Amino acid sequence: MILNLEGTGANSEGSVGEYIYKQIFVNGEYPNTFQADDTVVDIGGHVGLFALYASQYVPNGRVYSFEPSPYNYERFQEHMEKNNITNVEVSRCAVTGSTADTTLYLSQDTGANSIYKKCAHEYFQPHQTKQDVVVESTTLSRILEKVGYISYLKIDCEGAEYDILESLTPQEFSKIKQIVLEWHPVDGKSVRGLMDLLEKNGFRTRATGDRYGILFADRPI
Repeated sequence: MILNLEGTGANSEGSVGEYIYKQIFVNGEYPNTFQADDTVVDIGGHVGLFALYASQYVPNGRVYSFEPSPYNYERFQEHMEKNNITNVEVSRCAVTGSTADTTLYLSQDTGANSIYKKCAHEYFQPHQTKQDVVVESTTLSRILEKVGYISYLKIDCEGAEYDILESLTPQEFSKIKQIVLEWHPVDGKSVRGLMDLLEKNGFRTRATGDRYGILFADRPI
């Protein structure tokens, strides 16, 4: 696997980028429950690390990734091209609870960009403001309209996970088999609230962490 992590934060000790790299390739925090023909949706694609990981396990399926940061998007595409990955499609847009353009707060750490300023800077990276950029946005409902069914939904979008999931109808939830997401501190929201929402829609759930962590949700066999 060819990786160019220079400038991404993924090779900087203590950075969110490094944390993302270790989550995927070192600590195995995203369970390998893929089937060869799965449809995988990757919200918060960063520089393509999860997409690279997932693509090798779904040779007959497809990975749909969404990454709004112009810098991360370009590096994502570079990783796909250098590794000759043909079953990954990346869109340069945010995923939120609406289709309106949204402000993306960019951090000096490329893994900490967020539509919430506190998530991007105050909670994890104080005084690291770089710049803001307005980006296109889509919804998980729109994604489901396109792909039909999601076998494996990965979400790591620095706080937008609440808006994304709260915007779904029960019928749309029924078209998702498994969710692995990183939850973050957002004022007025809680991981317990997310778990209650998912359980109400037929998932069984468990979560790790205190201030932030991973939420796993799947459907009982």
